[in-house]
Amino acid sequence: MRTTVALLLFVSSLRAGTGIAVSAAWKDLHDRALAAVERNELTSAIRLLDECRGAAHSDFEIARTEDDIALVLFHSGKSVEARVALRRALEGWTAAHERAHVVASSATLAQIDRELGDYAMAERILRDAVGSFPPDQPLTSDEAEAKALALDELGDLLREEGRDEESRALLSEAARIPGISWGRVADATTGLAELDQGQRNWDQSIAEWNSTAELARAHGDELLLASAMRGLGSTWLERGDTARAEPLLRRALASFENAPEPRERELAATLTRMAQLYMGQNKLALAEDALTRALRAGEVAFGPSHPQLAVILEALASALARQNRLDLARDYLRRAIAIQSSVFGETSPMAGAAYANGGFVEQRARNFAAAAEQYERALAGLPADGPFAVKNLRAYVMQRYAESLKALHRNREAGAVLVDLNSFRAR
Repeated sequence: MRTTVALLLFVSSLRAGTGIAVSAAWKDLHDRALAAVERNELTSAIRLLDECRGAAHSDFEIARTEDDIALVLFHSGKSVEARVALRRALEGWTAAHERAHVVASSATLAQIDRELGDYAMAERILRDAVGSFPPDQPLTSDEAEAKALALDELGDLLREEGRDEESRALLSEAARIPGISWGRVADATTGLAELDQGQRNWDQSIAEWNSTAELARAHGDELLLASAMRGLGSTWLERGDTARAEPLLRRALASFENAPEPRERELAATLTRMAQLYMGQNKLALAEDALTRALRAGEVAFGPSHPQLAVILEALASALARQNRLDLARDYLRRAIAIQSSVFGETSPMAGAAYANGGFVEQRARNFAAAAEQYERALAGLPADGPFAVKNLRAYVMQRYAESLKALHRNREAGAVLVDLNSFRAR
């Protein structure tokens, strides 16, 4: 998952002029609250914004107050409380007939639901937001920005769920909206770069990451530049060029570690990639250390039951299994499987990947019956007509499944799986 919508809106809300008449008392409190935010005095900001509630009278004042309260709460890691405030903000924006604000707040609400693991609700909110713009209707600059934001977030959510073609269409549409800000262009380009990386369109992904990096340099955005460096390093790593990947990933990690404010989400993602690099170099202790740090950062950023955390748990289980620390690896995998199955369903690609890792652990433990069971469950969530990454994982699981069946002397079943595998590869 990329830079959160909330943070982007949070920053822009500090600078945006409204041109709408507001009461002097409300404006004074609101200006003081935003000044406290700029000083990172979030407790004071919440207190002042709470006073703004009492001074707010117009629909605009009420909505802006609740919106800013929600953003400060989310920025402070209080997602549940932020969701309550955002729903109040949406009522105010709707009453004020501020469509761009309705869509922007909806996108932030969807981000919170996604952070809390409710992907179905997040998708529903984002589709409603995108659908609120009639086709071919001219958009104001604010509406264009809001529509691009909603398209980008929906595209990124679908990419994370493995729905690649839908994701590409939405991200491409977002990037083509005339007049949107460079930040919106960067977000859409980042989404496409991640999508192409997952589909092994290496050259295209590298070009998109470089384009994002150029935008970041042109506008002095060091954190976006670090994200682009991580993405570029990840692409080279997936391509098998560790010599190019390592300095890029280290540069990104240093940027996030030295950022003025904690960047737990970005740290978790970057440390997970560093661990992947170490695993490829067979530096298992370094991989375990990086993943342990990533897990701590992820628990702060996402909470205990988010799919992004499950990905880290799966990687940590794999690192531990390769060190034959199998009981601890199983503990992490059980937690990962529970998260992915709860959020996406027992037969989803995300749950399938977790079960595949479970099969690897049991096969390494020479517990072939348990391994075969895990691989069988994995295949139920990995459709033969899925996107490239799912197909690739399915082929890997089929090969491992056949090996486990052979070890159990279930040779006829193993042979049937291999016949299916060969046919699958030929297609």
